[in-house]
Amino acid sequence: MIQRRVAEILFDLGPQAIDPILAILETRAEQFSENARTVMVRLLGMLHAKAAVPTLTRLLKDRDVSLRVNAVRSLATIGDRT
Repeated sequence: MIQRRVAEILFDLGPQAIDPILAILETRAEQFSENARTVMVRLLGMLHAKAAVPTLTRLLKDRDVSLRVNAVRSLATIGDRT
């Protein structure tokens, strides 16, 4: 429930949320649960964050299957707009 509300707030911030989410995934990801990381990855897709493509591509090799699947989904969502 809390993660869902946080996701809603971050989504409402729009493009302003992209850089902080990327900073977390690139430098402090190990401090967050796999579920929280998955939410961040999905948000990047929902925000159509083209700047996230390198990070999402890197996450395709993560050990967590759910994170990899959601990275693919986000990449596909980002690609839909081009």
